[in-house]
Amino acid sequence: MKVELLGRDSMLKYRGLRIVKIGTLTVLFWPMLTVFSPRSVTSTDPVSISKSVKPLTVLIEADDENGSGVLIAQRNGRYKVLTAAHVLADRQKNYRIVTAKDGQQHQPISSSIQSFSDNVDLATVEFASNNSYNIAKLGNSDNAAEGSPAFVSGFPRTTLAITSSVYNFREGRVVANSPTPMAGGYAIIYSARTLPGMSGGGVFNADAELIAIHGRGDIDATSQADEVNPNVRFKTGNDLGIPINTFIKMVQKLPSSETIVLAAQPPATRQLSESSSMFVQGVGRALKLDHTGAIKNFTQAIFNNKRFAAAYLNRGISKSEIGDEQGSLADQASSLAIDPNQSIALLNRGVVRYRQGDKAGALQDYTAAIKLQPDDPVAYYNRAIVHAELQQSAAALADYDKVIEYQPRFVAAYYNRGLLHMLLNKTAEAFTDFDRAIELKPNNPQALLNRGNLQFQLGSGSRAISDYSRAIALKPDYALAYVNRASAYLKTRNTAAALADLQKAAQLYQEQGNSAKYQEVIDRYRKLSGN
Repeated sequence: MKVELLGRDSMLKYRGLRIVKIGTLTVLFWPMLTVFSPRSVTSTDPVSISKSVKPLTVLIEADDENGSGVLIAQRNGRYKVLTAAHVLADRQKNYRIVTAKDGQQHQPISSSIQSFSDNVDLATVEFASNNSYNIAKLGNSDNAAEGSPAFVSGFPRTTLAITSSVYNFREGRVVANSPTPMAGGYAIIYSARTLPGMSGGGVFNADAELIAIHGRGDIDATSQADEVNPNVRFKTGNDLGIPINTFIKMVQKLPSSETIVLAAQPPATRQLSESSSMFVQGVGRALKLDHTGAIKNFTQAIFNNKRFAAAYLNRGISKSEIGDEQGSLADQASSLAIDPNQSIALLNRGVVRYRQGDKAGALQDYTAAIKLQPDDPVAYYNRAIVHAELQQSAAALADYDKVIEYQPRFVAAYYNRGLLHMLLNKTAEAFTDFDRAIELKPNNPQALLNRGNLQFQLGSGSRAISDYSRAIALKPDYALAYVNRASAYLKTRNTAAALADLQKAAQLYQEQGNSAKYQEVIDRYRKLSGN
């Protein structure tokens, strides 16, 4: 068998062979003819890099959701896309692949979808096309040093203003890179302010080489924008990626008939730092809510690197989560002393101040964070909550509007705005918000209960009963839903059902240790039953 190596800036051709070692290079390829077409990037100018990597990027969409991917190989008109496994998790969906180079839509070959073992959030999928598309040049992810450029390419989800997914390019820096991955294979952390929908997109270095697959952004991983949570929330600033070297190691384990990648990697030129490894482990523990363990890791990272701003920031979050608010403030101050222009550190300090009852200080920090990052939905969300608690309704509504403008799937923003509209007697607007919250998260008992309250106020007992019943089905210990449904049953003159609900609510309140509510419901039950 013959291997012809023409160099990194030429084409590499292989036939009938799977893995070749040439010095320190590992060459992986398909058994059939594969062509690799690298591009030469001589500038770290983000505009130049974006132009280079955009043709490599694809949109993966289905229904009203989407993710991203990167073209990594081709053979005989069949192109291979590397993405995050969770982007292709539902095999029943009708996925479509759109190439950024020409906007053409392609039908994935469903049988080609392949996930990988070892709990790594990666998958590949193929499509066929007669068009010619560029293939990503693979870098050596071990060379992604802390502070080095990291560029993320992908297609964010739609917004209220942008109704179709548009290619997006985000510039950031590598925060940490560890040889020991956290769950899902995530081992590279970078700060690029990625957006939902960019999962599966490529992370590129200053040479436009693919060094990771983006999988989890700050909103996706930390702020839980798809959940109803009326509380203010932290931001970590952590975007998480799976190193390309992880993918290559998995490919090497495949049978020769399944080999999928062609790449000639540069040799590793650096050793991953201990502080970086400790930081990644800390993030992994924090994601599992092991904040005590995370603090130990972040402390070790700081011991090895006294100017590790992200380690102070993340340690401050974990300290607050275990109740050490003063320690959290000190860590956010240390992070800001290293880098005063961190909107995330300002936002997090605002959260701690809010928890300490310093609402004026929290507002000041949130406003400063928004000034530095005007499109941050979490900062607007946190500020809206404080405005609402200070009875500054107009300002709160304006902030919720901004949240939804920048993150139209932020369920908690619709829910909270709906509650505010209810208090302002804006019934139509409240209905719209609760309807949208329920549409985005159908198993949302709080939104169902409050929409039921609106139905009851408008005199529709039967519709209110329907919403209360759905809330109870989702949350069987929802005592308030039983109390409210009892009122709706009385409106429909079903006294027996109302008494049964009051009896159940009393039982739940007693079990939950809420003696005041228990007594209130029992008194109501006795009055209605005549006992």
